[in-house]
Amino acid sequence: HMRRIAVSVAFGGVNCTGPASEDRPCSEEACPVDCQWSEWGEWDACSVTCGSGLQVHSRSVTAHAANGGAACSEASSESRACSVAQCPVDCQWGDWAPWESCSASCGGGVQYHHRYAAVTAAHGGVSCVGSPTASQTCNPQACPENCLLGPWSEW
Repeated sequence: HMRRIAVSVAFGGVNCTGPASEDRPCSEEACPVDCQWSEWGEWDACSVTCGSGLQVHSRSVTAHAANGGAACSEASSESRACSVAQCPVDCQWGDWAPWESCSASCGGGVQYHHRYAAVTAAHGGVSCVGSPTASQTCNPQACPENCLLGPWSEW
């Protein structure tokens, strides 16, 4: 309990002495202690070095509930989405197309086939290596020769 000065000192009077408040135990039982949390820690680094990932931060209990106090009910960690620079994408060739027709039916010709990049390099990824076109010789067999008569000789 507390007390206040009822009459202030004046005209050479004596100052009040003694405490302005007194304390005494109010209960034999221990007081309830509610759960208490620390401050949130810093966010961790993103879980990935490129693309989308997660960051986590946490906190710890600094005082556990006791004597009927409120228990800790909130989460001790939180997460949030994070995004870092886009990931490099390396080029990938698609399948080879079928061979085109041979340029000659005999005597040796050439035929080609092509492929296209199924995935184009992006964000610092590696470009496709190799040619998009390939060739090979075809129909190497000799061409048939038909008989041809020369001009008539003189009589």
